[in-house]
Amino acid sequence: MPTLPSKSPARPWIPKAQPTARKPYQRHAERTPLYDSPRWRALRLAQLRKEPCCRACAQKKRVTPAVVADHIRPYRDGSDFFDATNLQSLCTPCHARKSAKEGHVRRKNTV
Repeated sequence: MPTLPSKSPARPWIPKAQPTARKPYQRHAERTPLYDSPRWRALRLAQLRKEPCCRACAQKKRVTPAVVADHIRPYRDGSDFFDATNLQSLCTPCHARKSAKEGHVRRKNTV
């Protein structure tokens, strides 16, 4: 009995996916290259070691491990990117909530 090849042959009649432009809700993906620097990685690690639990959850009497070193005052608003006193440890949901609130205020002020 004949067998099919293990890998499917190329199908030239199917167009290849083309890269698409970013939509307005995907702007957050354009982040500064400073986050990839060794200095930031060391500062982030030091912050998470110093404060391993989420600060926002701790205020609500919950214990949640922190995974994000967040700028208290956004560096886009003029604070120093590498200022250790401007950092706080947050869990992912709390960081998303804070960032969404800051983005809403920023958009509201620019209109």
